[in-house]
Amino acid sequence: GECPDETLASTTSLAFEDTTVGASNAFFDACGGQVSADRSYAFTAPEAGLYSFSTIGSEIDTTLALREHCDAAAWICNDDMDWVTTDSRIVVQLEEGETQIVVVDGHGVEPGAIAVQVEKVGCVDEVAPSNSQWQLDGSTVGGVNRLAGSCGGQAAPDWIVEWVAPEAGSFVVSTTGSDYDTVLHA
Repeated sequence: GECPDETLASTTSLAFEDTTVGASNAFFDACGGQVSADRSYAFTAPEAGLYSFSTIGSEIDTTLALREHCDAAAWICNDDMDWVTTDSRIVVQLEEGETQIVVVDGHGVEPGAIAVQVEKVGCVDEVAPSNSQWQLDGSTVGGVNRLAGSCGGQAAPDWIVEWVAPEAGSFVVSTTGSDYDTVLHA
């Protein structure tokens, strides 16, 4: 088939639905897609920043890959953005005017409906008050994986809080009371 199948609007936020029914099996990569139909889209970043590409809400188990051009190998791919969903997500830094070929592929044999989202995302989810005692309630559900540290967090969404200490000194930050095993980075 043609590559790309479609050129997307150059905007900081878009979402659309499509289908792999009747599509060719033009791509496969380390994340899968060897036996499944796929769709390819050209996306050009309108401004520099961190962009999230996802297939949240797709009816089929998806894989997602980015390529510099149609004939290039995937330089990044994802199959299942977390442990509870078959949706895929990739978050990457793009320069203004940089074009990527976004390939949405099926992980299984059956084609079907796909949902695709492209969104420029910020680094910080919430700003904490600049005082010595505060508490925030956040959630990583549906979040974006932007950071990883030497002690974990490589494949999990983040909740990033910006805090400025009110004065010089030592402070304790804790995730006590969280519903799961968390990792803190500073």
